Order: sequence, then structure tokens, then C-alpha cells
Amino acid sequence: MIARFILAAAMVGVAGGTAWAAPDFSQVGAGAWDIAQRCASPHDHNLQARIVACTQVTEMTVYHGQSWPYSIRGLTYLRLHNFDAAIADLNEAVLLAPKGDKALPVYYHDRCDVFADAGRASEALADCNSSLALRPGDGYTLGSRCFAEYRLGQYATAIADCTAGLAAAPKDQYALYIRGLAEQQSGNTPGGDADVAAAKAMDAGVGETFADYGVDNAEYKCFYRSRHEPQAAIDACGQVMQTPALAALAWPYLGRGRAYETLGKKDLSLADFNQAVVEIERAKSDPMAGPVYNERCYLLAELGQNLDQALSDCNKAIAAQPDSFNFVDSRAFVEYRLGSYAAAIADCGAALAKNQKMPSSLYVRGLAEIATGNAAGGNADIAAAEAIDGKIADEFASYGIKAP
Repeated sequence: MIARFILAAAMVGVAGGTAWAAPDFSQVGAGAWDIAQRCASPHDHNLQARIVACTQVTEMTVYHGQSWPYSIRGLTYLRLHNFDAAIADLNEAVLLAPKGDKALPVYYHDRCDVFADAGRASEALADCNSSLALRPGDGYTLGSRCFAEYRLGQYATAIADCTAGLAAAPKDQYALYIRGLAEQQSGNTPGGDADVAAAKAMDAGVGETFADYGVDNAEYKCFYRSRHEPQAAIDACGQVMQTPALAALAWPYLGRGRAYETLGKKDLSLADFNQAVVEIERAKSDPMAGPVYNERCYLLAELGQNLDQALSDCNKAIAAQPDSFNFVDSRAFVEYRLGSYAAAIADCGAALAKNQKMPSSLYVRGLAEIATGNAAGGNADIAAAEAIDGKIADEFASYGIKAP
């Protein structure tokens, strides 16, 4: 995760740890030692000069076969976004590190970060697992594994790893940020927003850092800007779907479907919601199941099409999230379309018991009451709905439904 250990291997060596043994000046000479220090120095921000110095170190007889210069050079390449060179050097560091070397879990962790930053999440996950096997419970490595899991769309395990990592390393802004994104993708928008805000309070540039690696920008726009910036969301969802692991998930289709619906392109919206359902049913367990079934349910009700399927979808949405009054509101609309007025009135009442100012439930209950002969009660509900949302009648008129 942006290689928090860019100098860790070097500092192990400088401190006289097991990564490398600091040579005696009488054997090495001051010139060689100076070059090694330029390679390892945490104060040298000239990345190209550091690469040159580390390359010189790898060519010195006295340092032949040592792993640390490859590790530092690899992580320097990462900062330059040269992923292939970074991975090649970290591969060499892992190969050269002796069995039992204390630097080996660091190298696995660093390579995990590089793979994750490069979008090679499965390889990242394997390396973080190798690191944690050698150094169980390390907070920063748990945070890095969280990032790999997030890349794979494994949001529940990502949240768990980030939480465990933050317990051990509470100032890890990267883990906090990724946990926030994973929570948002899992439907916990308030919790996710709070984590993202807290991470940005620790490091104002954390969002831009991850955007450099293709995280947050496209994914966030795809899912969270679909109602506000629909065309940008559609474009972003297209980018997200180019990642095979994400294209096999439901949420990008849900995000794009919402964006198409916002633009009035309901045929395209329905196609995306259909595909989202396919991915939900293929996965058999997905936190997006409730929202996906609900969106298709409500859209079918808007269109007045396949109402039996719409009712089934709403029932599945409610089964996935029984406390959602929005999903009950959707089912009430379907029931009204089906002519099941008593059921619609009951569901609207259940939704309004949790949110008294829900205009759609008031409006549908009013329509259903009028249909069953309670004109006074129905008109009162419709007037209450219009007082909350002055455009509610126009919205339902666009579905072909007008109050008597």
C-alpha cells in the first residue's frame, strides 16, 4: 500500500540487523560506504540518484548477493510508477534473503504493496499472507492485505483486516481510508464516509495517493455519483468494468444502471440491473443483494412491466435487508400496480412507521385508499406527499399514474 516500508529494509541493515552486515571500513573503503549510504539514505529525495547508487551497490563485490539494495531500488521504482522494475527487484530481494532473515517478511510485504498498487491483487494477497505467516499480527501488513482484498472486491474481509490492522497501527491513514471505501461499497455509507474523512484529516493527500493507483476516482464516481453526475458515473463504471475482478461483481452494473436511469435511459438501466442480478445470483452472497433487487423491482414498477418478477425482487431485497423501509416502499408500489391495494396500504404504513415524511409511501397509500373507496383519506395522504415533495405528482405522472 504505497510502500510504507520503502526504507525499512535499508534501516534494518544500517542498524546492524540481519538484512545485511555493515562492512568494516578497512575492508570496504569510504567510497563504497558512501555509495551504500546514498542508496539507503532516507533523506535523499532524488529518486533517480538513489536508483543509480543502488545499482552501483549491486555491482560491488563486497555487497554481492545481498538483498537490501534490490529491495530499496525496487521500492524507489515503485515511487516512479515503474511496477515491472519494482517487482523484478523485489523478486530478487526475496530470492537472496536467507531463510530466517528478519527482512524476508518485510520484502513479502513490500512486494504485496507493489502488486496491489499495480492492480495485481491476487498476487498481492499471496505475498501479504506469506509476510503475515512470518510476522503474525503486523498492523501495517494487515492494512496492506486489506487493500489487496478491497481490489478483489472482498469487502467484508477487507474491513476485518483493516480493523485489525488499525488496532495494531492506529495511525495508518491508508488502512483507514481503504476501510472507508470498503464500508461504502458494502452499503455502510455513513461509516465509510467517517473513515474517509478521518483518514484525510490525518493526511490530506491520501485520496490523491490512491487515485494515482486507480483507486477511489473511477470506483467512487461509478457508485456514488450516479445520481449527481450520471455521465461521469457511466464513464467511470466503464473503466471499472475493465478490471476482470470488478467486472464480475454486481455493484458496477448497479452504479451504471442508476446513472442511466437518472438520464432517462431506462432500457439501458434495466439491462444493467439485470446483469447486476446475474452477478448477485452467481456470487450467492453479496452485500449489494438488497439494493440490486430493489432497484430492478422499482424500475419494473415504474415501467409497469413484469410485475410478478418485480414483486419477487422486492421480496428478495427485503429478505436481504429486513429493516429497509425503502425496500418496503418499493414493494408497496408494485402491489399498487398489481391492484393489491390492501397489501399496498399495509406496506406503505410499515414504511411510514419508520419514516413519516416519505412522500412516495404517502402518495401510493393515497392512491390505494382512493382505489378502495376512501377518497378523504387518500386525498389527505396525497396532499401530505405533495407538501413534502412538490414534484411527486409529476414523477408518478411520468410512470403513467395520475391521482383521480
